[in-house]
Amino acid sequence: MDLETEKPVMWAGHVNMSTDKIDESEAFMLAVGMRPLFRRDDTVILEMRAGTHLVISLVDKVEPGPAAFDLMVEDLDAFHARLTDAGLNPSEIGPVPAHQAFTLTEPAGNVITVFDSHNSEFPV
Repeated sequence: MDLETEKPVMWAGHVNMSTDKIDESEAFMLAVGMRPLFRRDDTVILEMRAGTHLVISLVDKVEPGPAAFDLMVEDLDAFHARLTDAGLNPSEIGPVPAHQAFTLTEPAGNVITVFDSHNSEFPV
């Protein structure tokens, strides 16, 4: 593989999130900018960039806290402003190791960290 001209051969396929509010969690993630892909009463699959899927599974109870995944965007300031304008209440942007980031809490209480991008100069 030529690292300077070819994209890596893999990416994250699926990330998972539990919710006890599947309709609200789905609506929230659609408002954030994900694309609907599949829906059942107990499972929602949403598409993100590069074909990565967020699988949202209905459970009886969710303990609020950090999500098991994070998100990354190219323009953190613009994305933060868009979420603020949509009334989704992101935290303030602040420094974290190697990034700037903010958090976003979805309806079931999963706290998702959103980072700025620091991709290499090669195709991804």
